[in-house]
Amino acid sequence: MNRFVLNKAIFIFFLVGLSCSPSESVSGTVANPRKLFVVDSLIGTCTSVASGPNNFLAAFDALSKQTLFGYEWTFEDTLFLTDRGYLIREKYFVRDIKYSEGIFLVVEGIQGILLVEKREGFEAVGRVTTQDTNTVFFDACSHGDDLYCACGERGVLCFHKRNSIGSAFSYSLTDSMRCEGSVSHVLTAGDFIFAGLWDTKSVCVFEKGELAFTIENLSGIAGIASDGEKLFIAAENDGLLIYGLKEEERGKLLKAVNGISAFDVELSGDFVYVACDVKGLKVYDKNGDLAAYCEESSPAEKVSVYGQLILVSHAMQIPKGYLWLIKNEGLQ
Repeated sequence: MNRFVLNKAIFIFFLVGLSCSPSESVSGTVANPRKLFVVDSLIGTCTSVASGPNNFLAAFDALSKQTLFGYEWTFEDTLFLTDRGYLIREKYFVRDIKYSEGIFLVVEGIQGILLVEKREGFEAVGRVTTQDTNTVFFDACSHGDDLYCACGERGVLCFHKRNSIGSAFSYSLTDSMRCEGSVSHVLTAGDFIFAGLWDTKSVCVFEKGELAFTIENLSGIAGIASDGEKLFIAAENDGLLIYGLKEEERGKLLKAVNGISAFDVELSGDFVYVACDVKGLKVYDKNGDLAAYCEESSPAEKVSVYGQLILVSHAMQIPKGYLWLIKNEGLQ
């Protein structure tokens, strides 16, 4: 009888302990994460890509030249190429392409920012640069009529759009924000401006033009995204880091999604899209729980999202890279 009671107690204790311990298959994961599929792909060394409404712009590299290709797409028909050989870059490289408020921002280092708009075709509609020929542009984002540029040791430069000249846009330098380091990433969200510094491995957070706080001691910064309440950092081998921006949790690490390498991050709607190298594309909710994944898109280095389309690229397999088109099913 005593042995029966003892065994029963041990069994109950085991069940309680099991129910309290985290489950690897459930903890940190939305129930039944959705599996996403590649619907089309392009072969080529795709160094950067950005998507807009039913179109996207991609930079492909071959034999020390870079060409910007413009595409239109639908899911009813085969991917349709709208413009080929639009711009060729022979002496310098496209560092990145962003889509913001109807304009593609082509970041071209010492050449500044090339503005491209989808009209009848993809047309160059302006360029942003400075009189200082030593200024290097690493990243850019727009907010209304203002364009914020990550310019290395010069910090974040702010340009304001003036009256358009014909069909072209004109910008003038109006402000700058300095950081202790070299700014490689810039982002705006609400009243915040985020400056990622590749050399000091930190992110400076400005609020209404003033430095509010700094996130330090990061292992790397490959990309940043924010909704104004949380900051999402693609921290390379340290995975996805989520920091709070609300007053009571400002600058606090809310969650670290480990076990992945995060080389790019983009926020669209309620979901965070992460390029995870050999683990392909991972999609998380804003709490850092896995909501969807695409194993076909491996290795993943860059990600861009707009509506139904997810673009994932990898350019490090010379002489060929890949650009995957993934249907953004159930996550809009």
